[in-house]
Amino acid sequence: MLAGLSLRLHSLVQDVETYSLRSSAQRVVGYLLQQCPQNESADGAVDISLPTSKQVIASRLNLTPETLSRIFHDLSANGLIGVSGKQITINDVNRLREFDL
Repeated sequence: MLAGLSLRLHSLVQDVETYSLRSSAQRVVGYLLQQCPQNESADGAVDISLPTSKQVIASRLNLTPETLSRIFHDLSANGLIGVSGKQITINDVNRLREFDL
């Protein structure tokens, strides 16, 4: 039980650091990269399905829904992702990782 609480606390501290030290676009990119299947190749397109509504994801990332939509639009305009409802296509995982830096 103590180990579980420790992991949860570590996760929450990491979230606070992310919210305060990273830009909104970096938070969204980091979230998308976390949603990628680990066994997928980094070369080529990867399809992911958002596990919940965009409003909940925006709240989780400490963003307004409008800001999340704007970032998705900007990433899409740069050719990094494609958005179709809750389905996100990451066109090139390596390019998206570079954008996250």
